[in-house]
Amino acid sequence: MVKHVILPVELEYKALVGIKKLNMDLSSVGLKRFLDLNEMEELRNDAYINSTIVKEKLKRWHDQLISRKDFKKGKKSLAL
Repeated sequence: MVKHVILPVELEYKALVGIKKLNMDLSSVGLKRFLDLNEMEELRNDAYINSTIVKEKLKRWHDQLISRKDFKKGKKSLAL
């Protein structure tokens, strides 16, 4: 019984042959991936900044709903 063994080297070689056959440039592909990753990181940073702004606005809105109380000396109040 014959077992077929596929080595990673063969797969890399086959991938390299495919890239050469399609006339692809590995450096341009690497640069595009790098730029795409940078763009995704910029989007993530913008989303983080926007979320902090929204949290601040929501906190101000909730704080406006709290009714103001005037406490005077001698009056009883509930303190937790």
